[in-house]
Amino acid sequence: MPELLCLEFVSTVTWDGLEMVRDDQIRGYGQLLDWATERGVLRESDVDRLREEAAADPDARRRALGRVWGFRRALHDCFRAVVRREQPPEASIALINAVIADAPPLFTLAPGADGIAFTIPAGPFPDPLQAVLRSALHLLSSPDLERLRECAADRCGRLYLDQTKNRSRRWCDMSTCGNRAKARRHHARRRHPLP
Repeated sequence: MPELLCLEFVSTVTWDGLEMVRDDQIRGYGQLLDWATERGVLRESDVDRLREEAAADPDARRRALGRVWGFRRALHDCFRAVVRREQPPEASIALINAVIADAPPLFTLAPGADGIAFTIPAGPFPDPLQAVLRSALHLLSSPDLERLRECAADRCGRLYLDQTKNRSRRWCDMSTCGNRAKARRHHARRRHPLP
C-alpha cells in the first residue's frame, strides 16, 4: 500500500502527546538516505549524488535535515488531527504546502477509461521527501483515510491503518504496545482482585 510509506516516515520517531521524545531513526542526513534506500524510494545514483552534495555543503545538508524533521512533524500533526476529527494546525498545513510547491509535478494526465485520468508517478524519486509527499497525498485522498488510527497506548502516539474487518484495532503493534497494556491489566487484576 503506497500510503503506508508516509506513516512509516512519521513513525521514524516515537511521539508522546504532541512532542517527539525518543527513538529518532533519522537523527542525521545519512540516516535519512539509508531509510529511503531501504524502502526503495531513491535510485542508487540519486543516493550517491545526494551524499556527495551533502559532503560538499554541510550547511545545505543541515537545512535539508531540518526541513525533513519539520515535514515529518507537520504530517504527524495533520494525520493526528484527521484521526481526532480536529482542524490541523495552520503552520503544519503551510509547511506541507511549501513542500508541495517545491516538488516537481506529482500528478500527470493520461488517457483513461472515461476520458482523461490523473496518474501519480510511482518513483523512484530524486528526493526522499517527494516519495513521502506522494504517499501522504495518496492517503489523504484515499478511502483508507477512514482507517487511520492513533495507538491507544500511553506514550506512543504512533499512527497506523486499521486493516481489521471490524475496525477494532487499538494498538500500533500488538507485540509491543498491546502486550504492555495486557500486562498492565493483568498486574492490576492481581494486585486488586475483584470481590
